[in-house]
Amino acid sequence: MGVVVHKDTGKRIILWPCYALEHLLSSLVEQLGEEAGLLITNTVKRYQRDSILHGGIGFTNDEKLEFVEADRKGRYTLLLKHLACMGFGHGEVELEENKVKITMTNALIPTVTAGMMTGMVEAMEERDTKVSWEEGTGVTVYALELS
Repeated sequence: MGVVVHKDTGKRIILWPCYALEHLLSSLVEQLGEEAGLLITNTVKRYQRDSILHGGIGFTNDEKLEFVEADRKGRYTLLLKHLACMGFGHGEVELEENKVKITMTNALIPTVTAGMMTGMVEAMEERDTKVSWEEGTGVTVYALELS
């Protein structure tokens, strides 16, 4: 038996059923109020932003090269593809000068995914970001405004 660790950071990784995580996080929000949701989103945002800025998101060497050579939209597409492979949902991006819109199909828990999207955008744009989202049937749309 061994411990599964992230290949870039060396930090431990666990596999946990999504429904258990959803129940845990929704219980926190229920007990502590909406501030708990904001805390969850901001914690995930910091982790995602720092992971991207410090090269710890698990890209292969070929993917790292592709990322460096890609244009703005291509970089977002690569990051979203990577998140899809990790089970966070399939994402598509639309870019404007001061706004990023990401449509996620079958997204993981919205507060967690909002943090992932915000951290990604802040790392890519090097600007603070405000996120809002709308949930639909099987689709969540994240609107990220750059400040």
